[in-house]
Amino acid sequence: ANLTWSYILAGRTEEAVAQGRKVVDLDPNFMLGRYQLGLAYISDGKYQEALVLTEKPLADNPKDQYMLQVAGFANAKLGRPAESKAVIERFREISRSEYVMSFFVATIHAGLGDKEAAFAEMEKAYQERDWRMSTLIKTDPMIEPFRRDPRYKDLLKRMNLPE
Repeated sequence: ANLTWSYILAGRTEEAVAQGRKVVDLDPNFMLGRYQLGLAYISDGKYQEALVLTEKPLADNPKDQYMLQVAGFANAKLGRPAESKAVIERFREISRSEYVMSFFVATIHAGLGDKEAAFAEMEKAYQERDWRMSTLIKTDPMIEPFRRDPRYKDLLKRMNLPE
């Protein structure tokens, strides 16, 4: 699974997908493997495949934040804003009873192209010290389009991360 992520970061998306498939074939219930394969599909522009990958895990556990993130972003990129916004609403419902990673919600807004909402969620993630944002803000391909925005650079500065 970690090799899958390494391929994603290196921009070797076809290899990431192939590696991710191997991991899921070995253990279809290994959550991290499924998540990394979902991210590999997204990185390779295979949004339908990413969405299909989320169906069983979300049927088994509708609160699976990792699969919700993949489903929300994939729906956004497939031109299904209503479905993507429904995922955001599901995150809001979940947040009434447990912690929700705001960075995940930010990436879905990013997929929708809603810069203001994405940065509002990233600011919330910063305030909450969301570990996903602190580890992925510089590498997550889902927020790539926003890296030239001054607000992104400001977040990095406040997090003591180099530009």
